[in-house]
Amino acid sequence: MRPHTPTLQTSAPYPSCRTQLPQVAGLEMWLDVMYAGMDVTEVGLQPQKEVNFAAALYFVVFIVIGVFLVLNLFVSAVVGKFEDLKAEDNGMNPLLTDEQKEYTESMSNVIKTRPFRKPLPPRDVQPWMGEWMYAIRIRAYRITMWDRTGRNLGTSFDMFVSCLVLVNVLVMGLGTYTRVAPGEIYAQGSQGLEDVQKSSYHDVLNTINDSFTWIFLAELILKVAAWGWAQYFIDYWNQVDFVLVALSVAGFIVENGEL
Repeated sequence: MRPHTPTLQTSAPYPSCRTQLPQVAGLEMWLDVMYAGMDVTEVGLQPQKEVNFAAALYFVVFIVIGVFLVLNLFVSAVVGKFEDLKAEDNGMNPLLTDEQKEYTESMSNVIKTRPFRKPLPPRDVQPWMGEWMYAIRIRAYRITMWDRTGRNLGTSFDMFVSCLVLVNVLVMGLGTYTRVAPGEIYAQGSQGLEDVQKSSYHDVLNTINDSFTWIFLAELILKVAAWGWAQYFIDYWNQVDFVLVALSVAGFIVENGEL
């Protein structure tokens, strides 16, 4: 809920929306202008909160057509001309000197020839490891290296996990908040505000988010069991994944009052 500052009644006409279009075109504080336009009723009358839906639609359409569309046309023209110059120069950047082109080409060749690190499967049964544990680690390795192309690089497994992350982000974005009247909740304190926002819809979203936390924890355990700690932490993405999962589990424990 956005804050609203009461406006004193005045007989002077409210500024026209058209006079604010240069500020809106710059996308700087344009939301304040849109909110002010939504509060306008008639010239000379006291504004009322969010009574003019047409004003919001007007500003949104202006930004989409007058800002985004025009900007994209300009960028497309510049990029198209740049691509034409690049094609004339055999795919090289036309803004580079000959020395810079040679350096760019040599670095590109170095990157292409860089070796690809593939996690090694677990070693044979160790003295501290039983055969059943070795079998579990081998099964975990096959799961993490699952690849539909048959190269056993784990591409399909990583794509599956990435899709789960995307779905988790979408679920996190589905949260909503109930609008309350100004001053209504202050008498009840923060607990009253929390009670107002509670609903079965939010409980379902929280349950789904908690489920994703444990799914990602299982994925972390699966990779560690398959690769070992040394190979797991070599990859920078795995390091980020470990920190996020650890924070998510810690947040779950704190929110549920286990600490």
